[in-house]
Amino acid sequence: MKIAVVWKWWSGKSSISRLLTQYLLNNHHKVCAIDSDHNMDFTDLLWYDFISESPTFKWLYDELFQYLEESEQAKARDVIKKHLGHCKFFLDDMDDFSEKVLVRQSDSLEIGIVWLGAEDVISGGRCAHGISNPLKIYLTLLDEGSRDVVVDGVAGVDMINFWLYHACDYLITVVEPSRNSIKVAHQIKKLCEMSDVNYGFVVNKYQANDYAHQIYEEFGDKVIGSIAFDDGLFAYDYNKVAPTVKESIAHIYQEVNNYQWFSLVERVMKLESLKNL
Repeated sequence: MKIAVVWKWWSGKSSISRLLTQYLLNNHHKVCAIDSDHNMDFTDLLWYDFISESPTFKWLYDELFQYLEESEQAKARDVIKKHLGHCKFFLDDMDDFSEKVLVRQSDSLEIGIVWLGAEDVISGGRCAHGISNPLKIYLTLLDEGSRDVVVDGVAGVDMINFWLYHACDYLITVVEPSRNSIKVAHQIKKLCEMSDVNYGFVVNKYQANDYAHQIYEEFGDKVIGSIAFDDGLFAYDYNKVAPTVKESIAHIYQEVNNYQWFSLVERVMKLESLKNL
C-alpha cells in the first residue's frame, strides 16, 4: 500500500510519518519511506545522515528518464500516460533504478529522498515542481509488492494539485485544532473527492477545545484518529513514545487499511479531464 502524509509546515506530518513507519517496522512490515519535503525532517527522524554522496530523485532525474527510454525534455504527464498500467519499478525484485535511488537501511527499510532542500532550488536549474516530477512518475509506475510505502509530503496543498500523490492509495491529512487548519482541511477534502483519492484526517496535538470538536462535527467518519502531545516524540526513540500514542497510530493504520480501491488508470484520466476544463 502507498500512503502519503500531508499538511502544512509545523503540523507534525513528519512526526506522523515517522510514527507510522516505526509502527509498521515493529510489526514486521517492510517499508519504503520516501521524504519528499524540502526540510527532510522525515529523513532525520529515521536517523539517516544525509551526505553529499546520498542519492536523490533530483540528482538521478536524468537517469530515470533514460531508464524509461524517454527524452529528458518529456513532460511528466505525458510519460505517465504513455506507461500507465505497466509497472516499471519494483520493490520486491528491485529494478536497476530503484537500486540506485533508494538507500537500504535494513532488510525491512529503504529510504528515498527527493531533493536536498530550498537552497537547491535557488541555485539549481529546476523549480520545486520540476524536482518532484521523478517521484510523481516513480509512484505511478511503482509496484510496491509486499512493502508499505510511506511518503512524507511537501508542506501545503499545492502538490495535491500537482498530482504528486495521485498514485497513493490513501492520504493521511494531519490537521491541528485551529481555525486556519480547518479551513485548509476543507480545501483538501474537495481536492481529494474531485480526483477519487482516499483520504482521512488525523488530529495532531489534540486538545479538547472548540476547534477539535468542530473538526469531528464537520468531517465525521473522515477523522480516523488523533495524536495527543507527547514529550516522548522528541526523544527520537520509539520505545519512549507513550503507549496511548502507539495505540493511536495502530488504530489509524487499521482505518487506512479499509480504503476503497480506485482504478489508477481511471483516476489519471479523470484528473486529465479536470485539468482540461
